[in-house]
Amino acid sequence: MFTLYLEGDVKLIEIKNVNKWYGKKHIINDMNLEISKGDCVGLIGPNGAGKSTIIKMITGNISCSSGDVLYEKQPIDKLKSKIGYLPQHAHFKEWMHCEDTLILLGELSGLKGNALQSRVKEMLKLVGLEQKAKEKIATFSGGMKQRLGIAQALLHRPEFILLDEPVSALDPIGRKEVIHLIEKIRAHSTILLSTHILADAEQFCNRFIFIKEGKIIDDFHVTDFNNNYFHNLMEVEVMSPALEVAEKLRQQFPQYEVKTTSNLISIEFEDLWNQKDDVIRYLLNQNIKFTNVRIKRKTIEDHFIESVVSI
Repeated sequence: MFTLYLEGDVKLIEIKNVNKWYGKKHIINDMNLEISKGDCVGLIGPNGAGKSTIIKMITGNISCSSGDVLYEKQPIDKLKSKIGYLPQHAHFKEWMHCEDTLILLGELSGLKGNALQSRVKEMLKLVGLEQKAKEKIATFSGGMKQRLGIAQALLHRPEFILLDEPVSALDPIGRKEVIHLIEKIRAHSTILLSTHILADAEQFCNRFIFIKEGKIIDDFHVTDFNNNYFHNLMEVEVMSPALEVAEKLRQQFPQYEVKTTSNLISIEFEDLWNQKDDVIRYLLNQNIKFTNVRIKRKTIEDHFIESVVSI
């Protein structure tokens, strides 16, 4: 387990030694993690890593094979009213109107009367659907349905919000709409969001948990990543066979990390600005022709891909 928490954090969710088996298949493997109040956590992993299973265990939709899921030190199944949940595939009755759908779902959550009516109007305004209140869901785009799903998740004023792949099935316009909405609610909520689209999550998450095959392989806050993982990279496009050039560079500069893909060579430095010239000078002296040199910084997505491939 990798854990980096800010001093004074108040723990909201605790997952302790949790396992999940389906027959002989071990889906979640002895998982331990904590989520603090105010966090917006991106749960990142390839398809089949166990992201949706973790979320469903937190919501109580499926049970743990062993271990505990706690909400403020209490079994989470006793505090479901404090959780808002948007499943990966939110299903609504296509023939129902938008407003009526929220009223029905609010009643199922225990809301009623003027408080329910007021809350429905508030949520429709928040998600930008107030002008669509009387329209049938069958007329909604994917992004609009997803915004309605977020509205139902927030309807009962939950303290903790779970979003399971909220943008993965949307077109670019729908993704932009939902991302903007998450950015708005993130300021006042604790969120756990599962996705495999890391570039979107980077816009609002302050912490990332990487999982693979039901195990946590990294857990960090963005500020810590910027301080500890944000190394400098130089990419060189070469005309000679890249594998041969990369091997020469490894022999000449064993202190640098050299990788290659197709005709592209990436070199990671501890101090790019003082070290990159040595590599360029070596390529020129060896008459190794290159067509392009790019300076880039490692992103969280780069780090995720390296983590998943290397473990």
